[in-house]
Amino acid sequence: MEVLYSKVHSGIVAFAVGLGVWVIPTFADSEDHWAFKPVDRAEAPKVSRADRVRNEIDHFVLARLEAEGLAPSDDADPITLLRRLHLDLVGLPPTIAEIEAFTNDSSPYAYENAVNRLLASPHFGERWGRHWLDLSHYADSDGFEKDTVRPHAWRYRNWVIDALNRDVPFDQFTTEQLAGDLIPNADTGQRVATGFHRNTLTNKEGGVDQEQFRVEQVVDRTNTTASVFLGLTMACAQCHDHKYDPLSQKEYFGMYAFFNTAMEQDIPAVLPEEQDSYEAAASRHRGMQSELEKAVRDYRKVLESKLEEWEESIDPPNIQWTLIKPASMSSAGGASFKQLEDGSILVSGNSPEYDSYTIVTNTGVDNLSGIRLEVLTDKSLPNTGPGRAGHGNFILSEFGAAVAPPNNPNKKQAIEFESAWTDFWEKGWKAEAAIDGDAATGWSIDAWRGYNENRVALFTTRDDQALDGLSTLTITMDFQYGSRHALGRFKLWAARGDREHLELPVDIGPILNKKSEDRTDEEKAKLIDFMGKDDPEMSARLAALEAHKKAAPKPPATQAQTLSVNPKPPKTHVLARGDFLSPEEEVILPHSPGVLPAIAPRGEHPDRLDLARWIVDPANPLTSRVAANRLWQYLFGQGLVITTEDFGTRGQPPTHPELLDWLASEYVARGWSTKSMIRLIVTSSTYRQSSAMRVELLDRDPDN
Repeated sequence: MEVLYSKVHSGIVAFAVGLGVWVIPTFADSEDHWAFKPVDRAEAPKVSRADRVRNEIDHFVLARLEAEGLAPSDDADPITLLRRLHLDLVGLPPTIAEIEAFTNDSSPYAYENAVNRLLASPHFGERWGRHWLDLSHYADSDGFEKDTVRPHAWRYRNWVIDALNRDVPFDQFTTEQLAGDLIPNADTGQRVATGFHRNTLTNKEGGVDQEQFRVEQVVDRTNTTASVFLGLTMACAQCHDHKYDPLSQKEYFGMYAFFNTAMEQDIPAVLPEEQDSYEAAASRHRGMQSELEKAVRDYRKVLESKLEEWEESIDPPNIQWTLIKPASMSSAGGASFKQLEDGSILVSGNSPEYDSYTIVTNTGVDNLSGIRLEVLTDKSLPNTGPGRAGHGNFILSEFGAAVAPPNNPNKKQAIEFESAWTDFWEKGWKAEAAIDGDAATGWSIDAWRGYNENRVALFTTRDDQALDGLSTLTITMDFQYGSRHALGRFKLWAARGDREHLELPVDIGPILNKKSEDRTDEEKAKLIDFMGKDDPEMSARLAALEAHKKAAPKPPATQAQTLSVNPKPPKTHVLARGDFLSPEEEVILPHSPGVLPAIAPRGEHPDRLDLARWIVDPANPLTSRVAANRLWQYLFGQGLVITTEDFGTRGQPPTHPELLDWLASEYVARGWSTKSMIRLIVTSSTYRQSSAMRVELLDRDPDN
């Protein structure tokens, strides 16, 4: 449409567009706009039809109808009225039983009782929560191309439903959602509430400028706060002064500054019922575990009685184990090594795709019959290790050793391994594969499926290696699978003696070689444990106990998305044309628009809690009007101000300004009780009217 002419006259701008004329207040006069004036509580006007008055609301509506020479509609029939109530308050139609109970109730308070029943229903919070979640832009995924799931978004949703069911006063409801984290001694629920502003879009696409989308999130929080609580189109002032309302771009970024000092944070937010359920399950689990542990202890007594007989059935071991203490250690990939107090070696630092470890030592073993490799978990490793891959796994591609005489350390002779054994392996990845000369195979323990525990591999030499205390032993471990599948913590032992006993744990051989009366209680217990590994009954009982332990209930891990104060907040600037790459004047302190009452901060620097309290201060002319109007909209389909999110000069003026102000002041007077206000509205004659079209009003009220 082409603009034909424009004219400024007495604070009015008139644009002739096509055949119509737009009449728009200028910026100068908009400060005197009705919505920016204090709420004025008018007395309920007198009316002629007192029989149609059930509460103050009816006075205002009837007065307007009588001034127009119109009569109100009759009450809707009982079934229609009950259905209307149900759909408005709980979002569900009444059941046949509820209809029959209502129509058969002859009490003068039957309708009020139905209202109270519905307000007390848990479905009330679900129905009215949907209204609020729409306003908060609630979503359970991030949006944009990745659209990553937000698994704990529901925690805020549940808070909203619960708060509405508990009829949390609207001023508290507002404060906790804008600044619950700043309330002194804030509890988990108050911090969960601040998830109101975690519903912004989040862009996790590769290559995006994270600062751009952080700024866009702060912009969204500013705009949402202004529209939801103040009914202002403040978004129009992001790039320039508002064209119609008294909102400058500098004032926009004064509001923006309140949210620019916040950062996103996820916090533990376990629900009481989740914790109760977990504790009950954990208690049952502990009880069953006690029974299984008793079964193991009882059978240990049986094994103890068979210990002497068992020892007579086995050959006494002739083996000596020596802990390998490296003289030097190196990593082809630049990893770092540290020998711990127990003699194990912990790997840290650089973690390349492929690696190879070299350990050089003087063993002191004169005839080497095997090498024992213990792979060990550690809390410093991914998923506690024992490998360095993200899930704690490792793949030992090749295990090798070489010996050199003391007078010529460079004259190494490779040690041949005859066989390999391990106490655990991943399917297709046995220990034998680590000595087969093929780098594409190897030994692994399936840590990525949860089998990351301390494990053992034994490599038996083909012939005894004639060493002396000065001979140099070099051990190499290759990790050629890729994806950082090197070992993270391990221990090495050198063996001398019978090869058939190499599979015995290091500490069992010495115990077996002791006389029974010389063994300590600890050594005796170790011997019984070792003996029990080959006993079918003990193995079954231990397996049952271990399986039960692994099936222990896990504590609930519910989290909530919220905001917290950024310890290093960025500076706030007015952004030229709203572009984050074009900062101009710095905003030293957050502040509110000058057309509204000033914020009274608690300290030198106003924060989100000051903003929240200012928003719900009865002196703020917008919040109570916007909130009351929204209740009217949800119950009548249209607000007294039709443009519910625009109370500015471009929005529609209220159809009943005195009624709107009376409702706004009444909301505050009733302690911001939402249920009380809904009860007031739905018990009025105005709400109970029939919505049937009246022929005589077709011309005057075509929208009914």
